[in-house]
Amino acid sequence: MFYVCPLIALGHTLVMKLQTLKIWMIAACIVHGFGFGILIAMTPVVIYDLVGHEKFLQALSQLLLVIGIANLLCNFVGGSIRDVYGTYDLAYELGVAAALLAALGFLVMACVTKKHHRKEDLLQQHYFKTTPYNSIN
Repeated sequence: MFYVCPLIALGHTLVMKLQTLKIWMIAACIVHGFGFGILIAMTPVVIYDLVGHEKFLQALSQLLLVIGIANLLCNFVGGSIRDVYGTYDLAYELGVAAALLAALGFLVMACVTKKHHRKEDLLQQHYFKTTPYNSIN
């Protein structure tokens, strides 16, 4: 999932840099929307893989609450940046930085999860090697 965040950052950057060219602005918005579409579709799957079946609903509801609060606040922050600096460039740059930071977080999370699953697999292999077949039944 970490590869989606740089796609969103690219969309932010393209929207910011290509504001004057209509056809490129449309292409940048498509890239940006494609990244968010993938992110929204993959989020429940990643949450389920991380927390399992028992805690899935609680984790997803907490994540959606945080996303809702962030979406509510980002409008005010973006408007305040526009009021102070006269342009939205800083808001887009903060969006790019946030997307790249999220990509780094997803990468670290993927490495930690992979290491944890590898350790569980080794423990299971060791258990099945040391346990005689007739004692499992």
